[in-house]
Amino acid sequence: MMSKKSPQLRFEGFTDDWEERKLKDYVGPVISDGDWIEKEHIHDSGVYRIIQTGNLGLGEFHDKSSSAKYMNEESFNILNANEIFPNDILISRLADPAGRTIILPDTKNKMVTAVDVTIIRPNKLFDSYFFITEMNSTVVLNKISKSVSGTSHKRISRRNLEMISLLIPSLEEQQKIGSFFKQLDDTIALHQRKLDLLKEQKKGFLQKMFPKNGAKVPELRFAGFADDWEERKLGEVFNQTVEYINPNEANLELWSVTVERGLTPKTARYNREALVKKNDKFKVVHDGDIVYNPMNLTIGAVGFNKSEKSVAVSGYYVTMNMNSGFNNSYFQTWLKSENAIKQYKLYATGSLIEKQRVQFPTLSLIKSYIPTFEEQQKIGSFFKQLDETIALHQRKLDLLKEQKKGFLQKMFV
Repeated sequence: MMSKKSPQLRFEGFTDDWEERKLKDYVGPVISDGDWIEKEHIHDSGVYRIIQTGNLGLGEFHDKSSSAKYMNEESFNILNANEIFPNDILISRLADPAGRTIILPDTKNKMVTAVDVTIIRPNKLFDSYFFITEMNSTVVLNKISKSVSGTSHKRISRRNLEMISLLIPSLEEQQKIGSFFKQLDDTIALHQRKLDLLKEQKKGFLQKMFPKNGAKVPELRFAGFADDWEERKLGEVFNQTVEYINPNEANLELWSVTVERGLTPKTARYNREALVKKNDKFKVVHDGDIVYNPMNLTIGAVGFNKSEKSVAVSGYYVTMNMNSGFNNSYFQTWLKSENAIKQYKLYATGSLIEKQRVQFPTLSLIKSYIPTFEEQQKIGSFFKQLDETIALHQRKLDLLKEQKKGFLQKMFV
């Protein structure tokens, strides 16, 4: 029978039970995170960057340089603040959740902690990467969440944090596990950077490959195209479709539209029977059709049915198809572009901004400069390939994160 004090998956040569220890007995006492920093000591620039709870993710340092705050030398001395250094371990005591732990990366600034960010100094008695991996595990975060207190801002006290119990293997096994997860995290970070770079590149191409500020041609074009783009109303491009059905009788999958993922299946957490009520109306979206949420079009809630099958969506959504002479891939890109969103906001109707809608009659009046069908095809094909590359990197990243999740469950107690 497997011991409850050893993990399911271990490196070869390790068989001893893990030892239960209090956090302070394992890594030493938690260094004070100081008193509240008064507003007069917080500046937009200064010698010491203030590291706040918002900079602490689950094992990741969230840079947030644009909103960084600083402390000058005088304030540092008055407050007797705690300077922190690269490779120090920082733990958030503030819920969301409390216990988020990082190793501080090497940055250009001198640094201090804000309130609710505690410090642990690395030493030779424990492996830093093993420790932060265990601290960010679901098991330990759940333990910490049971020790938080407070009303408006829930946090764990330093004393309670020091008393959290952890199951610890030998230093040698810690080092093996820590090294394994560091390599895995570095690979995840590399894929994340690649994905972020691709998204930034797409953003740049979107700005340069569509006309802006009333221009008739874009800044960047494929060779062989020189003519001005023609101004057309979207009502010349799209036709509204209204085909109501009962999804149960038609046996169609229920899909929805999100800003991030476009047209996507309802997840398993939705109960179909609860969603499909007798009085509710649903619409068919055929393969190649377009669907958008009129309430959220101004933030890009539009999707395209590329599933090669018909699906059902809420009757509240607007469904439409495209006339001949227009390229689907081109408009898949344009309808979510910055230029298009500016137009949606300009044309949206409704007295309250948060309730403004773009119904099809309104959409049909929006004007856009559109290239020839051949240039549409070139642009559409370019962005289709770029989107497929981004999706491939996203799948790789999601797979790596799932693999890490599996290893965490099997390599910790």
